[in-house]
Amino acid sequence: MTAPDRRVANAREYLDAIRPYKVSGRPLSVLRRECQELRRQLGQVLHVIEHQAPEVCDDHQADLDAVDAYRAVAREIGGWK
Repeated sequence: MTAPDRRVANAREYLDAIRPYKVSGRPLSVLRRECQELRRQLGQVLHVIEHQAPEVCDDHQADLDAVDAYRAVAREIGGWK
């Protein structure tokens, strides 16, 4: 198992640090900075997730492939968007 990406740990630490504060008690300027930082970190975390190698065994990969096939059929008959 690989070590967690530091960008994910940073996002978790930042969220833990601001979570105790009520939004209603924060000045708008602070909320804007926090929002901007959260968006930046969310983008980094999503990048990490998108580029991780899937750690799926062959049996479960076959299950995922079957799910994809079922979804494709459902789209064709109009039951899945």
